[in-house]
Amino acid sequence: NNWAAALPGWLRWAAQPRPTLGFEINTARETNQFYFGATWSWELASNLLRPDDGIVFGIFFGPAFNDGEIASSNPRRKSLGSYVLFRESFELGYRITPVYQLSAFVDHVSNGGLARQNQSINDVGMRFGIRF
Repeated sequence: NNWAAALPGWLRWAAQPRPTLGFEINTARETNQFYFGATWSWELASNLLRPDDGIVFGIFFGPAFNDGEIASSNPRRKSLGSYVLFRESFELGYRITPVYQLSAFVDHVSNGGLARQNQSINDVGMRFGIRF
């Protein structure tokens, strides 16, 4: 990506998203999700405890596919309105090495008001990431 390296720093992040795919499995056998999209990351600090470690912030956007309820009459289940939803996520993490990272994240999936039913799913959690 030599052409991206030549861009000014304030614009370089937009030209270098990282392809991302993942899944969330619901252990209560309710709504599972598979997602893919792009993650943009910023390094906030580096070389804190060891060479090549750092604090990073990331934003994700892409579609999420689910096996939940479109329109549920069960008060314990959400009416998602669609099997394909928009997914946005924010994460703050510690990059242990250039390959391994531990992060806290928050994500939101919904149909963005494009369907009659639109109860969102919001998650907060921890993630162990491996960069290939």
